[in-house]
This record gives sequence, structure tokens and C-alpha cells, in this order.
Amino acid sequence: MTKIWCQDLKDSEYTDAALVDAKAFIGIPLSSGYSLAERFPSRPAVELRSGNSYSDFVMAGPMFLVSDRLKEFLDRYEANAEFFEVSTDTGDKLYFCNLLETVDCLDRTVSEYEIEYGAANVSCLVLVTVENEPPIYRVADTNPLIIAVREDLALKVDSSDLSGMVFKAIEEWTNPMFPS
Repeated sequence: MTKIWCQDLKDSEYTDAALVDAKAFIGIPLSSGYSLAERFPSRPAVELRSGNSYSDFVMAGPMFLVSDRLKEFLDRYEANAEFFEVSTDTGDKLYFCNLLETVDCLDRTVSEYEIEYGAANVSCLVLVTVENEPPIYRVADTNPLIIAVREDLALKVDSSDLSGMVFKAIEEWTNPMFPS
């Protein structure tokens, strides 16, 4: 069963983050699923705004940020991704995880969404079954970025001591742009 990767918003797990210079990313398609090897800025600055120690998973705008520990975990699971180091105001080591695996699995006949800027702004998510499902992937053409995860990977992450993420059943997912 497919799960949706979400940021854990509990106070003890949540790390707020922001790009220091968002202008450095103008014209760089961070949510495209294409390689950014020639375009990603060198160690862009991210401000971590948390009284807690930072989480292993952090969102800074559209940037999917992971710790060294989570990067190693995803590497072991053979995630199709490239990683770019970012600098933080705390000195903690984080990477932008650019997931290169994109699957067109949004069920457009049942999901509820509006097309905005060429992407589906989803309010009710329904996915079609994916044969040979990758361990982790982007749901194609969605806004905000929706990350789907095979259940075995979700269970492995849940049983580890990695922090900052939760995995929701598809029917439990809510768009963070539409708070309930």
C-alpha cells in the first residue's frame, strides 16, 4: 500500500526552515524531477527556525531537505535522487533531495484538483496503482509536491530513529495549502 510522505508538525519533531535567498532559485525547477546537477547553486543558505534540535526531514518552501542520516538511509534504499548540500545557520549538515523518479499516477477522474500554473493543486488525492512501484517518487504534476512511498520503505523509516516525517494513507492526506 502506498503512503504519502508528510512533514511531522508535532512540536517535538517540527523544524521550520526558510531559504535565505529565494531569488537564487528563480528559474530553477526545484519540483520538476529533472536533474539539477548543472543548475543548483553552491551550498545555498537555509535558516533553521526551531528551538529543538533539527529534524532529519525539513521542508524549506519547495525544498525537500534531509539530514546526513536520512540521506544515507535513502541511498541504501536506492532512491533515484541527487543530493545537494545546503549551508545552515546552525552548522547542521542538510541536503536538498531532488527526487528524480516521477510517476504519473494521479487519478484525474476521481481526485479533486484545480490546474494552477500547469500543475494539479490537489484537494482530494486518489492515486492509481503503480506496477513495479519505486521505493520513493514524486506524483507527477502536483502542487504542492506530493511524495509517494512504498509501504515497506515507510515501515523501515518508522521503525528507525529518524525524525521529522510521518507517512499517511492516501485517503488521510490533506493538502497543507488547504488547512482543515
